[in-house]
Amino acid sequence: MLLAGQYDTRHDGTVNYVAFCNNMEKAFVPSVVDGKLLLQMHSTTLSPPSTLNPDERQLTDDIIKKCREYYQYHGISVKACYADFDRHNRGFVSTNQFRRSFPGPVEVTPLQVTMLIKRYLDSGSGLCNYLQFHADVTRVGGAQTSVGGAQTVGGGAQTTRSTEESPTLLSPTKLKTTTPEETILCKIRDAVYKNGIRTTEFFKDHDKLHSGIITESQFTCGLTLCCGQAIHLSREEIGRVVEYFKTPDGRVRYNQFCHFMENAYNVPELEKTPTQNVERPLKGHLHKTVNSLNQEWEGRLSCVLDELKLEISRRRLLLYPYFKDFDKGKGYTRGVTRSQFERILHFLGLRVSQEDLQLIVAKFEDPSNGDVCYPAFIQAIDELYVGQVMEKEEIQEGSTAPPTEPHPPMDPVDLAGLMVRLQQHVFLKRIRVAELFEDFDPLRSGTITAARFRRGMASLGQPYLTDAQFTALCDHYADPHLKEHIRWKAFLEDIDKGFANADHQDHLLQLPPLGATDFATMATTPEKSLLDGALFRLKERVRQKRVLVKPCFQDFDRHHIGYVTSSQFGQCLGYLELPVSKEEGEVLRKAFSDARGFNYLRFLDHVECMEEREVATHPSGEQRKEVSMAMPTTPNINDVMTSIKTKVARRRVSLQEFMRDYDKFKCGRIPVTAFRRALDLAGLGLTTKEVVLLEESYCSLSDPGHVDYVSFCDEVESIFTTKQLEKMPTAHVTQYLIPNELEGNMLSQEEETRVNGAMGKMAEVVKARRIQLTPLFQDYDRVNIGSVSASQFRRVLSELQLESLIDPLELQLVCQKFYVNVGGRADVNYIAFCQAVEKWSV
Repeated sequence: MLLAGQYDTRHDGTVNYVAFCNNMEKAFVPSVVDGKLLLQMHSTTLSPPSTLNPDERQLTDDIIKKCREYYQYHGISVKACYADFDRHNRGFVSTNQFRRSFPGPVEVTPLQVTMLIKRYLDSGSGLCNYLQFHADVTRVGGAQTSVGGAQTVGGGAQTTRSTEESPTLLSPTKLKTTTPEETILCKIRDAVYKNGIRTTEFFKDHDKLHSGIITESQFTCGLTLCCGQAIHLSREEIGRVVEYFKTPDGRVRYNQFCHFMENAYNVPELEKTPTQNVERPLKGHLHKTVNSLNQEWEGRLSCVLDELKLEISRRRLLLYPYFKDFDKGKGYTRGVTRSQFERILHFLGLRVSQEDLQLIVAKFEDPSNGDVCYPAFIQAIDELYVGQVMEKEEIQEGSTAPPTEPHPPMDPVDLAGLMVRLQQHVFLKRIRVAELFEDFDPLRSGTITAARFRRGMASLGQPYLTDAQFTALCDHYADPHLKEHIRWKAFLEDIDKGFANADHQDHLLQLPPLGATDFATMATTPEKSLLDGALFRLKERVRQKRVLVKPCFQDFDRHHIGYVTSSQFGQCLGYLELPVSKEEGEVLRKAFSDARGFNYLRFLDHVECMEEREVATHPSGEQRKEVSMAMPTTPNINDVMTSIKTKVARRRVSLQEFMRDYDKFKCGRIPVTAFRRALDLAGLGLTTKEVVLLEESYCSLSDPGHVDYVSFCDEVESIFTTKQLEKMPTAHVTQYLIPNELEGNMLSQEEETRVNGAMGKMAEVVKARRIQLTPLFQDYDRVNIGSVSASQFRRVLSELQLESLIDPLELQLVCQKFYVNVGGRADVNYIAFCQAVEKWSV
């Protein structure tokens, strides 16, 4: 009630909560939000008014300092000792509870504990503020300083390092190697980072109390075990490291050393400060380095490497795979033994004397295990191989090194042309651009950051925008009120202009591919003549050799986008044995290339014949029949229904089962799209014209766009029975006879005459020589289906010496006469052929 009365500013029974919240928030620093609220509060807010005189206060400061050293050594947390009594987390306990849970040390007398109670006693409530005692214990001796500027935790207590006790430690990622100690620490840090060493495991067994401090001998032993295999440290270097982390009492703070090593090129608790910049090592800084030799040996080694370089360049050797075959060790060590190194050089025919070999091994040997670093050796003798790249450190201020050259300016970007290309991409693929950016703008402010804008552009299908193009877009749509923010709503409005009118849509459809050049207008006369000659020669070569060019390109086009790279285009021409000169290849690439690569589909339009391309791209049964048998047919509803009835009778399937699920309301009608889908699922193998003919014949009169599938299914299933036969018991039911497929192979009168003549010639020879035709055909008919392929049919006639009796046209007519479609493949019914020959012989 007292608080309510104090903040009742209007005197009407209401509380001014804004004034109350402002008074509460005065205890904190609003510009610093790091989670350490107790350290931000003012001392007057947390500390009760003290009734001690200066002498008593100085005495309690000495007691707190003594307690601090004791708590730090034993890893004791004052806050944890009193937390059980403070169930409401107010920071106060009673005087008896404060005295009972006082954690020591034993040197503190009860009278001194009473003085501490007097210091932290709250006059208003009569309780002791143990939270202030905990804060004073952890703050005595100045601000805490630890490795990397972060608090080091050991056994639950905060371990501080006074500025008077030891030198200030720098961050592990910001050492500049200005002192010998920092140079040694950087060398140990890099070795620990490269080899993944967990340094804490080598020291914690010596620290039974988890205080973070061990003796000097224990630290030396742990450091030797930790880095003995990765780096060789001398006694002097180990002594410098010990002195760097030594305490005034002669012991060593190993926890600070481990913190320094464990957080190499990292920031502790980075998830709490995600915007902090983490320094990473320079590229190549952690790679294995080559050894240094004296000047005489370096000169001799340089001559040996130059000779090997010339030999490799002359023989065009690829060394890396040979060395990698020997590097099968765990973790891919990038090193081989000396004996393996000698074997590889001998196998490659690189003659090196023993003295020169010793120099090479001494230069590229790893001191830790004696292996030879073969990537560095290959990079020294092979100009085309790059095993590692070393970045140079940034030039310090005040150095005499020359300044680096500024980056060249970006090429100007045609922003209007870029937007037209983006509109074309969105229009052709019907992309909803708003959905790609709305998730990045939860408040629907219309602006997002540049990084999120780039992610949205990648989702749009434009991940390969150049930096200049993306920078131009960001500059054009930058938000004038928010730095580094992009107005994506304005970008969306400009993109949607591609759907504004039909004229603009036609313009987008007529645009050439991105990066393509108008070769017809920009090419010179010699280039045009060279291109025409190359295309004519390639087309004649393809026609004469009868090769299929497209499958070779499709092997490289795994995503079926119609593009290959320029080098893959050259490989395809070499594989197909279609030679072109260097000038012709450049002209072909210039004529058929754009930003996505080489458009081989446009190239095939000029090289391949249309008939061959149809056979290669449409190897279906119907089209094979049209090409090989030359039997074009016009779809007729009666013929289509007969074909469907024949397939249904042979397979004994019910078409109504495939269409019933699409009729949700059981009205007997389904949409046209569902009708087509059901026919595809039934596997009837109908062409597009035949399906359209069925849709027109069974179109629903009451509902356009739908098909009366019940009538269609009744007509098809009439081959099995008559519908509603129970109402017509006296009706005569006839069995449906599957028509012979050979009856559909209709020939003209002239063709029939030629076929009869050919059959007569073969029948005379068969009768005279008493030849059995069926066994030879059965050898090719493994599954006994009564048919063989056209090539197998021709091979059997050749073996029987019957092919020479007729000309190729008569052979084609015979195959066409006995044509049968088996599983979408154009076969020849040899049983009917053999029966026909026997009839002619009789």
